[in-house]
Amino acid sequence: MGHPHPAPPPIASADIAGIFEAAAPKWADGSPIHIVLRIASETDVSIVEGYFPGLAEAFATARLRPEIPVTATDQDNAAVAEELPGSLVHAGLSQIVTENRNLRTVPLDGVEPTPENLESGAYRYEKPFYLVYAPATADAAGRLLEFLRSGHGRTLLRDAGSLPIEK
Repeated sequence: MGHPHPAPPPIASADIAGIFEAAAPKWADGSPIHIVLRIASETDVSIVEGYFPGLAEAFATARLRPEIPVTATDQDNAAVAEELPGSLVHAGLSQIVTENRNLRTVPLDGVEPTPENLESGAYRYEKPFYLVYAPATADAAGRLLEFLRSGHGRTLLRDAGSLPIEK
């Protein structure tokens, strides 16, 4: 069984694309970075590509390398990352927290990806969640939103690594 980097060093946001383009990327301590990719059509891919210049092209280049695993689901992504020593994947904090994943977050530009840092504006890489429902389920969706806006719901969201909804 592999093991994620025990304490991944910060990465500069300007270096992200280069890591995915490199033939043999390394962490700052010299240990190898093992990349795990998501399928190109996955929604999170377009979100993260929008944050980092050149990342779409870097992902496309990395997908041509047969040794780099490409996963279809969030759970597959995290499971493969847990098995690779020094892995680097993009995953949401809420998934890492709620699924109790054996993964570490990587500070970007020296800022930890926490709800507090996102809320303060110090960490700027947000992944929004949307509640999509059919007309037949509007009442249930309304009750869920009411709960998520309650004190208990807001606490649960924060404990899960997410910011509570404000609207």
